[in-house]
Amino acid sequence: MATVTINGTVKLVGQTQQISEKFSKRELVLTEQGGQFPQYIPVEFTQEKTGHLDGFAPGDQVTVTCFI
Repeated sequence: MATVTINGTVKLVGQTQQISEKFSKRELVLTEQGGQFPQYIPVEFTQEKTGHLDGFAPGDQVTVTCFI
């Protein structure tokens, strides 16, 4: 797997969705100002990692490293 690091501003912190008895997910949407127009990048957190998003709010500056 490759990793990617994204520096951006939090646009949205979604609610945790319980997909099944054993699977949950939560979405974080970042705004990246890398080019002429802003890019909106969704990053999905699953299972126990959904709790990592509890302290974040729209407008926060963050760096996210994820696997692609």
